[in-house]
Amino acid sequence: MPSILKNLALLALLANLSLAATFAQFCNDLLCNEGCGIAVDVNNPGCLTQFGRKSIKFTGKNFNTVNLIASPGSTCDCQTYCEGAIVQNAIFQQDNCFVIRSDPVAQSFRFIDGGCPDDQC
Repeated sequence: MPSILKNLALLALLANLSLAATFAQFCNDLLCNEGCGIAVDVNNPGCLTQFGRKSIKFTGKNFNTVNLIASPGSTCDCQTYCEGAIVQNAIFQQDNCFVIRSDPVAQSFRFIDGGCPDDQC
């Protein structure tokens, strides 16, 4: 019987951890409805080549400050601009749409935690 309780406690913990993620999908239109790509976890700081995208659809919740770093090239080699605190202590009731700046044009993006560093490009 104790092992069943341990397993239930572990499942409850894992369920709570999975709820703490926020996912982002880059979309082709300004309303987050058309051509939305694969959902990525905003806690992953990897480079996302998303040239021509106009918006980002967020789902889930996140307890950190999430910033969007934009780069002019396809490899996140430098920072053109940073959009600060686009997801902060939020629990979305429905999908939340964020419009990406059209000027300056960016080809790649990454999400970071904390504050926005200075632009380097």
